[in-house]
Amino acid sequence: MTASASLALAALLGLHMPSLHVPWPHGAAVVSHVGDWTLKTRLDRFAGERSCTLSRGRTDYQRQALVFRLSTHTDTAAALYRIDGAEPVAVRADEAELASLGFALHNDDLDNPSGGLVRIPAHRLATAGEVQIEAGPGRGPVKFKIGGLAAALDAARAAGCAEADFKPAFGPKG
Repeated sequence: MTASASLALAALLGLHMPSLHVPWPHGAAVVSHVGDWTLKTRLDRFAGERSCTLSRGRTDYQRQALVFRLSTHTDTAAALYRIDGAEPVAVRADEAELASLGFALHNDDLDNPSGGLVRIPAHRLATAGEVQIEAGPGRGPVKFKIGGLAAALDAARAAGCAEADFKPAFGPKG
């Protein structure tokens, strides 16, 4: 894509294009909205490093997966999720793939090693509109709207965000 095409796409999407030498103060963030998703990009001009966060409510994108945050007191180790009302999937079914993407499968809390997080590989969710997560038997599902993820990821790439640039939007690593 040419620089002028990148600028036109950025203008169409309402994005700032830091890769096109927009003068940023040291470490200042540029915030863009793509549908209901929020994209924050930050360029550390001294170190020459870019960091990006893509989030929507209690959901953020990291390492080619979406991380859903329930209460930190909720044990999600045996959770099930549904994508757009399809058959339920056990979170354990994704563990090998998530580990290959660099996710720790648990944290250091012996009482609740899941930390209330559910991670789902993004390729399962590209065209999805909603994910429902049931933390355990007898617990009601929690609904997360995720429509527009593919467009938000496209906008992030257009803004210069590479996979390695995505950081957790909500503190500690998901």
